[in-house]
Amino acid sequence: MSMNRLIPLILLTLVAGCALAPPTEVARLESDKSMHETAQLLQQQAEQCWKRSAKIFQDGIKIDARMSIYDTAIVSAARWAADIGIQEPFLTLEVLGNEDDSSTVVISEGDYACDLSGSCSSLDLHADVVRWLRGDLSCGE
Repeated sequence: MSMNRLIPLILLTLVAGCALAPPTEVARLESDKSMHETAQLLQQQAEQCWKRSAKIFQDGIKIDARMSIYDTAIVSAARWAADIGIQEPFLTLEVLGNEDDSSTVVISEGDYACDLSGSCSSLDLHADVVRWLRGDLSCGE
């Protein structure tokens, strides 16, 4: 096999062998706001602070929000680019309505991406959510 064919095969093997860690629960927080108010706040802040377009050397982040009829809302963040499409969410914020009109936010975060060496990393965005629920609506770095 020629070297021109071998190098892409090796790179494909390295990338395909990299398994991103799926989102796992990292925090469970209480909010005195209703499920709808909390979900709206988190969606607005995620759109403002995390959403980004894909560029030639930087993947984008897509924010999605879904409400259910069971007093639950999910705000998620997923990596995307033209060559890979929209990936599975690397972060989910599950907002649960409580009986006393407050809400609980379950934050689950996984790996955002892996590099060619197989080293994977998360963006640690859950720290932003903690701040937002405490009233500090600033964006992280």
